[in-house]
Amino acid sequence: MCDLTQTNDQPMNQSERKGPVWLYIIYLALYLLACGEVSHAASVSLNWDANNESDLAGYKIYKRILPSTDYGSPVFSGLPSNPSAPQTIITNLNPGATYGFIAIAFDSAGNQSSPSTEAQITISSSGSGGGGNTNGWQNADNGSVGAWLMNGLTIGSDGLLGNAPMTWMIVGTGDVNGDGKADVVWRDTSTGAVGVWLMNGLTKGADGVPGGAPTTWTIAGIGDVDGDGKADVVWRHSNLQ
Repeated sequence: MCDLTQTNDQPMNQSERKGPVWLYIIYLALYLLACGEVSHAASVSLNWDANNESDLAGYKIYKRILPSTDYGSPVFSGLPSNPSAPQTIITNLNPGATYGFIAIAFDSAGNQSSPSTEAQITISSSGSGGGGNTNGWQNADNGSVGAWLMNGLTIGSDGLLGNAPMTWMIVGTGDVNGDGKADVVWRDTSTGAVGVWLMNGLTKGADGVPGGAPTTWTIAGIGDVDGDGKADVVWRHSNLQ
């Protein structure tokens, strides 16, 4: 069971509980939102296995920003529009932050299931490193990666870049080799290894694993720290102050 911080909205001591709920992230998408000036924000689409008990009243989705253990109030509560394939989109996530999501089912009497296994994702940094007009997508079923080449709000072209094992997650994009084009930075969630795809639009060139770090370290951002025109990796430890 996940360590869920209890609030008045999260009764966890009922004698009856619903069956388990499984939560997973379907895709990560970066969007441009206009708020006075253009800024970057991100959204994730969450899918979970439906609970088929007859007295099901709905689900609650909670999120936390690592390393905090506080999930706060639910970011979604109720029945989704398609109960047989429940899904919701969580918006306004911060680029560079790592989020954890859990799902709980509840019935008409207020009984709740145990929390699902937590799904975690690190949001890609917003335009970090500059260079490039690519918005990327990763298929959570087979690891395929696709991209839209954008011209403002218009999709110029799209295609599949390749695929990677499901233990690898895209953690950011940035111009790693200084050619003016955004590259893809990966992290193996099981080993902590970091990988890079050097991109030329929709074409993947060289790739490699420049190094790694213990999984207590998360990649907090991708950006040109030393001003040499090439994107660098910024880390954050989950425990050290």
